[in-house]
Amino acid sequence: MKKIKDERLILQNLNNIRIAFIVQTLGIIGILGYDLFTNGIDEMRNNPLWISLF
Repeated sequence: MKKIKDERLILQNLNNIRIAFIVQTLGIIGILGYDLFTNGIDEMRNNPLWISLF
C-alpha cells in the first residue's frame, strides 16, 4: 500500500475522519440520552459507554 502524497487527499482524509468522529460522538451521546430518559440517571451512569467518552 502506497503512502498518500497528495496534500488534497490528505486533507480530505482528515475531514472524513473528523466527520466520522463527530457522528460517532453524537451517536454515543444519543444512546446515553435515551438511557437517561428511559431508565433514569443512576442507570445511565452504569452504562459502559461512558468509558468511550473519556
